[in-house]
This record gives sequence, structure tokens and C-alpha cells, in this order.
Amino acid sequence: MAYASDVTSFLAADHPCRPDLERISRAAEQAAALTRQLLIFSRLEPSQLETLDLGGVVSDIKHLLSRTIGEDIEFLTLAQDDLYPVTIDRAKIEQVIMNLVMNSRAAMPDGGRLSIETANLGPDDLPPGTPRDQRMISLTVSDTGTGMTPEVSQRAFEPFFTTKGPGEGTGLGLATVYGVVKDAGGEIRLKSAPGMGTSLTVLLPAAAADATRPEETETAPPGGAGRAILVVEDDDAVRAVVTRMLTRAEYQVTATATAKDALEIVTNPAARIDILLTDVVMPDIAGVQLAERARAARPELPVLLMSGYTAGSLPGATIATGELPLLRKPFDAATLLQRLNEVMLGARVPEQA
Repeated sequence: MAYASDVTSFLAADHPCRPDLERISRAAEQAAALTRQLLIFSRLEPSQLETLDLGGVVSDIKHLLSRTIGEDIEFLTLAQDDLYPVTIDRAKIEQVIMNLVMNSRAAMPDGGRLSIETANLGPDDLPPGTPRDQRMISLTVSDTGTGMTPEVSQRAFEPFFTTKGPGEGTGLGLATVYGVVKDAGGEIRLKSAPGMGTSLTVLLPAAAADATRPEETETAPPGGAGRAILVVEDDDAVRAVVTRMLTRAEYQVTATATAKDALEIVTNPAARIDILLTDVVMPDIAGVQLAERARAARPELPVLLMSGYTAGSLPGATIATGELPLLRKPFDAATLLQRLNEVMLGARVPEQA
């Protein structure tokens, strides 16, 4: 994905190879998305919890959803004022919303109306057995599509169950939704009938704290602006593409394949290092341990970890909450640069559960 995106950026808009590279990029993105759904469903994807305004999350991705839905669908969003905050992995709740929207879109091949509504739940609407003083919030995605038969509704959340044709669906969409919601302590309500559309409501417990709101007074400078970055990555191909991304963004890059070589650089007082970007899983010293030793020599050194490892706690050590931000592989140049800027500016860092 990173290679295709990087090469595409060099080509003119009318270059004959550009459409092929864009198709390769889209295919890689779809593969990454499918892998993420499998990891979420199998509960191997660690959560990065944030306290969020769910209405704000919907608002933030509304433009992307509108482009995905298409012009033949009337798309509405409605958020109640003063929504209770929820504590959940932002990427996972965005995946939930996207999956529900894509299901609704598929149920309306000839157009229709799709709505997303967020609201606080009243005491009389709480799931059975829930204490009446428990605050909960609802996220409802409704459509005017073909609807489901009772037989299909009963199996809707089964993994790999789909009514779509070969190559048109994985059967993981609603199964992923179910896993995310249950992990967050929530419930799901499904209402559907043939010819009457579908309404799926996610119920989530409210958080005790206020929603996290990004700072708006300070913005990240574009690119690297001449900053010195030390990249530690044992995979030659990944190291090469990351170095190219950073160099084009005007970072001064020093790249090494081992943590041992990186420590020699970090402990050299004459070496200028503004930020450390390191892989987590390496053959000599794990990235978390490298970060600890680097900070022992340079206590104020910003560190960003990168990893595709997802099976529970990261190797080497447990990440201290709020201490070491993590960038999940695969990523593109825009995501990499944004995360580096956030770390350099001391911006909000999601907690690692």
C-alpha cells in the first residue's frame, strides 16, 4: 500500500499507469481493512481507548460516509444535544459505523433514505437487568431498503454468514460490529422486515469523564521542517519506503536496521535527534526497550512506535499508558506524518489498553 501510494504521488494526473497504481492501492487498503476486521472479530486487536462524543465521531466521518453511500441515497444525521460521552476505541467505533452504513447501502440498490441518529437513552429504554441509574447512549442506523426475513435476522451476526453473492461480501461486517459492541459492554437491537427496511441500534454505556476534545489552538507545521529523525526498522523494504516518505517530507533521516546501532547514535551527545521512530519487534532489542534506554540518555526525546503486531501486549514490555504512542502498520505517508506531528507537538495520545 505504501509503495503504490508513494509511486502514484510522482505521476502526473494523466499518466497512463496512474489508474493501475490507484487500483493496486485500493486493493491493498481493502486487504488491510479485511485483516483488521478479522483481528477485531478474533479479539487480537488491542484497544486504544478514548472518551468520545459519539455525535462528533459521526460528524467527523460524515463526508467519507457521504462519498461511500453515493448520490442516490438521501443521507441524514441527527445528534441529540449534550450527549453522554462513551469510552471506546475510536477506530473500532468508526469501523462499526462504516459496516452498518455499508450494509444499509447494499440493501438499497435503487436508492432510498439512510439515517444515523445518536441519543441519550431514557431509563425506560435500558436493556433488561440494567440498573436504572446506568447512563447509556444509542447509535441507530436506519434504512428504507429491502429488509430481512426473520430467518436472516436470526443469523445476521454470525461470522461469515452473508446473503450477498460470491466476491461481494465477507460475512464479517455485523459479526465485527457485535464483537466491538460486546467488548465495550454494550448491546445491539435489530429491527427489520421484508420491504420495510432495517434499523440497527447500538447501545453503549456512558463514560464517567467528559469527552476528549482535540486542541484547536495549535496546528502541526507541514512536513518535517528540517527535524532530525532516527528510524529503526529491521525490514529493509519497510525501512526504505519509510525513509523515502520522511525525506520527501523534509525530515533529516538517519535510518538503521538494529536497535544496537540506534543506541550508539542516541548515546552520542554530538548526534542531533528530534524524534525516534522505531519498530516494536526486532531481533536484538524490542522497540519498547529501545525507547526506554533512549529516554534514559535523552529524557525529553519524543518516541513513536510502529508495529503490525497485534496478538495482545507488545513484545519487550507493556506500554505505559500515555507514554509511548503506537502507529499500526500498514500506514500511508499522510498517517505517518500526522502521527509524528502529533507526537512532536505533545498532542493528545490515545491510551493503549
